[in-house]
Amino acid sequence: NGGNNLYEAVPLPFSPKDQVFCQLTANLYPLVRSQHDLENYLAVVLDTRQAKIFTIGLGKIIETKIIEKEEFVDVRLKEKLGRYKVYKNKLERKLDLYIENFVEEVLKYVKQKISDQPVFSFFAGDEVILPVVDKKLSGLKNSEHSFLKIDIKTPASEVLSKSLAAFKKIKKQKRAQILQEFLEHLGSGRKIISGFEKAFENFKNDNILTLIVGLD
Repeated sequence: NGGNNLYEAVPLPFSPKDQVFCQLTANLYPLVRSQHDLENYLAVVLDTRQAKIFTIGLGKIIETKIIEKEEFVDVRLKEKLGRYKVYKNKLERKLDLYIENFVEEVLKYVKQKISDQPVFSFFAGDEVILPVVDKKLSGLKNSEHSFLKIDIKTPASEVLSKSLAAFKKIKKQKRAQILQEFLEHLGSGRKIISGFEKAFENFKNDNILTLIVGLD
């Protein structure tokens, strides 16, 4: 019992499904699956002046880092049209460099966060900043990432809920892929079927060699 320090109680951010197991050994799969779905990950939301980096674990925000960039100001004017065109081109290049430097600063912090233990990262922002982020992400090695449709004004609670939903979906797809690869390896040279109706029909016809039953 808890008084003898045999167990550790960990509050979950949601109620697990009601399930009943009758067996001699503990069924740890629901807990392992919850741990798998609630691993730490990062949610990075940014625009050209500010970045909010949320570290999320066990279904809640455990740390928030805000990186701010000084405002880009250049108000010089050119009277002649030809000079203005040259000045405009230089100004656009300066602005592009300003954005790239800011993205690199944000990604440098992200790299430091995932240096010890690679974690999944979500990135979100507007149509100006995201193409630059996507271009620079090639430097993030040994780390997977995806994009979310939110922006810098999105409340933290919504960042949490949307990133959690996306993260669980990604984890579910990975489990399905691992299971499919396992079944293909197990049944190489034999026919693989899935689903209760197909399995039941083949079971009646004595066509089942190996039956694997699992929980979704």
